[in-house]
Amino acid sequence: MRLMTLVAVLVGLPLAAVAPAAAQAWSPVSSGTSEILEGVWFTNVLNGWIVADNGTSRFTTDGGDTWTAAVLTAGDLGDVAFRAAPAVGLIVGDNGTVFRSVNGGLFGPVASGTTANLLNVAFGGPGLAYASGRDGTILRSGDDGASWSVAETGTTRYRGASASGSSSWHVGDEGVIRATTNGGLTWFDQTSGTTNDLRGVHFVSPAEGWIGGSNSTVLYTNNGGGTWTPRSTGINVGINAIFFVDSGQGWAVGDLGAVFATVNGGLSWVPEASATMQSLNDVFFVDASWGWAAGDAGALIVRDAVTGAPDVSGRARSELLANAPNPFGPSTRIHYSLAGDHVVRVTLTVHDVTGRRIRTLVDAVQPAGVHAATWDGRDDAGVAAAGGVYFYRLRSDGGSRTGRMVLVR
Repeated sequence: MRLMTLVAVLVGLPLAAVAPAAAQAWSPVSSGTSEILEGVWFTNVLNGWIVADNGTSRFTTDGGDTWTAAVLTAGDLGDVAFRAAPAVGLIVGDNGTVFRSVNGGLFGPVASGTTANLLNVAFGGPGLAYASGRDGTILRSGDDGASWSVAETGTTRYRGASASGSSSWHVGDEGVIRATTNGGLTWFDQTSGTTNDLRGVHFVSPAEGWIGGSNSTVLYTNNGGGTWTPRSTGINVGINAIFFVDSGQGWAVGDLGAVFATVNGGLSWVPEASATMQSLNDVFFVDASWGWAAGDAGALIVRDAVTGAPDVSGRARSELLANAPNPFGPSTRIHYSLAGDHVVRVTLTVHDVTGRRIRTLVDAVQPAGVHAATWDGRDDAGVAAAGGVYFYRLRSDGGSRTGRMVLVR
C-alpha cells in the first residue's frame, strides 16, 4: 500500500482526500480476448460489459474475475452504456448496429434506421438516448433506445458522446463539437478553440463537462459548452477517453497506456501507473473507489482506491479462501489470508446477484496472517436476506477477490 494511503487510513482520513500520485497503480485483468476493446461499462462493482472489434462482447458477474463471451454480431462494436433506472443497456457498432437490454444484460437487436458505423452511445434525461460515429450520423431516441430516428447527417467522425438532461454533446475530428439542448430536436456547433481531434467527452451535469483529445488536449466548460477552456496541465499524451465522478475527481486515459487523475476538476493532472503499454480507449468508474479502463490488444485494467496499489514487490498476494459451510444456513464463516509482514487496509463485503452491497463484514487495517469473518445471512440493517446466491468480495493490497455462496432458507 502507498505510504500516503496507509497514513490516511491510520489517522482516519477519507482516501478521497489523498491526492493521487504516480505510485497509485492499476491492476491488469484478463479480458479473455486480444481484440481492440472499445468500450467498458459496469452497472455496479460486480456486473460489467466490454465491447470490441470483430463482434467481441463479454460480460462479468463477479467483478471481472471471470468474463463470459456473448455472441451478438460479427461486426465491430463501438460502445456500451447502461441507464440505472430503468435497467436499460445499449451496445452500438458498425452498419447501424444497435443492441438493447431491459434486464441488465440479455441483449437483442433493435432497428436503428441507418447503416452508419456507430462508435458512441449515451443516455440523457428520462427516455433520451443518442448514438453517433465515424460517418457523421447522430441518432436520437426518445424511448430509451427502443426506437431511433436520424437526427443529423454529415461527414464528421464523432469519437465521443455524452448527455445530461435534455442536452447532448458529440465530439470529433478537427475540434468539432456538435450539441443539442432540446433532446436532440435541433443541433448546433460549439466553439472548441482547437483543431485537434476530440476523442472523449463526459458531463456530470447539463452545465459542467470535460473533453479529451489528441496532442494533450483537455477542455472544460461550466456553462454547457458555451465556452470551453484548456485544462491539460500535467498531461503529455493524446487523450482517448475521460470520466469524472463529480466536479473535482476524474480520470483521463490515452496513448501508450497513459492514465492521469485529477482531484481539482482538471486544473492539474497526475500520472498513475497503468500496468500496460497498450493504448487505452475507454474509462469508466462505478464510484470514486472503483474504476476500469480498456484498450488495444484486449488490455483491461482495474483501479480500486480503497485497496491502494497492488503489491509489486514480489511478496505473495493475499488470498480469499472458500467459505464454509456452503451452501449454508443460518451462517457461514469466510476465511482469508493476508500475506507479507505489513499491515493492510481490508474490506470484506457481501453482495446480492445484482451487485448491490448488502453487508460490510470487515473494514479495518489488519496485520498479515489468516483472518475470518462470519456472515449470519442478514444485511447491515439486521434484516434477514432471502435465500439464494450471494457473492463476497475481499479487497486488500493484493487487489480484489470474489467468492460465491448459497444461502438456504
